[in-house]
Amino acid sequence: MNYCRQKYTKLVLYAQGKHYEAERAWELALRLNPNHQKAIIALEKIKNSASN
Repeated sequence: MNYCRQKYTKLVLYAQGKHYEAERAWELALRLNPNHQKAIIALEKIKNSASN
């Protein structure tokens, strides 16, 4: 799967309310590239929204 499609898929999962699946996808992105800033920010946001 190409990069753009992967990014779109994560955003679609999140927008559909599938936050758990989106979170897992972002965590996988970080395992593949620990410096992926957008994945880091996305995970911070989803974890902060879950704690509120």
